[in-house]
Amino acid sequence: MTIFGKKATALIEFALVVPVLMLILTAGYESFQYVNLNTRLNTIASKVANWVSSDITMANIQDCFIGARLLGQADDFAKNGTVVVSGISASKSGANPVLAWQVKNSATSSIVVKRNDQSVTSAPFALAAQPQTIVVEVTYNYVPFFSSLSGVFPSITLYKTAQTVPQNTSQFNSF
Repeated sequence: MTIFGKKATALIEFALVVPVLMLILTAGYESFQYVNLNTRLNTIASKVANWVSSDITMANIQDCFIGARLLGQADDFAKNGTVVVSGISASKSGANPVLAWQVKNSATSSIVVKRNDQSVTSAPFALAAQPQTIVVEVTYNYVPFFSSLSGVFPSITLYKTAQTVPQNTSQFNSF
């Protein structure tokens, strides 16, 4: 085999290996970003739930929304994320829990839905067996960095929740 033949073979091998290697590296990067974002969204949900449970006032909840934006600043949470804080009480009949109040940081829909009688009709999670529960819902529209690569990495909406009980139950119903 001539030296020219060896160069051509190496060039063909390189042309076959590089796209596969780039796909593996890109998928690894996107996987890391996705897992990292999920962790940060869980942190935002749990911290907001903890902050709200300590002082259930409109001013404190608005401060918690600001805190969520600051925690998610690296991911542009102010643009792509939303937070919904709901107060859920046990019903007097003991049947369905009742939505006592709900505050949203933007025009977003909540998964905790109320009917006319204000009972909670949809919850994709088990509610804590408490007389009063605070539920925080965090949604984020995740657009992968490499989403322009012919739909290999599509954008998705991430949804995280956190629940806690209020530390001051007298504030819960007066809100």
